[in-house]
Amino acid sequence: MPLLILRIANEILNLNIWSYPVVLRLANGSIRNNREELSRIVNYAARESGETGAILIILDADDDCPAELGPRLLEIAKQLRTDRKIAVVLANREYESWFLAASESLGLPPCQNLGVRDAKGWIRQARGNYAPTVDQAGMTARFDLVAARMRSDSLDKLCREVQQLLS
Repeated sequence: MPLLILRIANEILNLNIWSYPVVLRLANGSIRNNREELSRIVNYAARESGETGAILIILDADDDCPAELGPRLLEIAKQLRTDRKIAVVLANREYESWFLAASESLGLPPCQNLGVRDAKGWIRQARGNYAPTVDQAGMTARFDLVAARMRSDSLDKLCREVQQLLS
């Protein structure tokens, strides 16, 4: 995720940012329906990002509707920290769906169904293997971000939210 944020800042927004943002990785379901856990994470992010740091929450939507879950989480987070810029972005289904939006740039066949339920499985089948902890960073560094943004509404939203948070 930090690499993706840096790529968006530098390649899409034409900023000159080279330091990695603070990133917290947690189990995807931990904040969906747990206000206490969301509060803990948002407050921790606020402490870690300094007095003026912004907070960006990115989740896999899985089977949830991003247009419903995202605004609900954002509303809660903004109530918790009125002193911060906060954004919430949900990858439609999962992070790997952003790779599918520019699959050809990764040497994969074109993907016609960007809402496929198991993007990791699609990549695994197309490549013969895929292990997120091993392959995700390299694919994040290589995929065509501009092409993917044009095909993926959720990636476009991430780009817009990063721009808003950095402005």
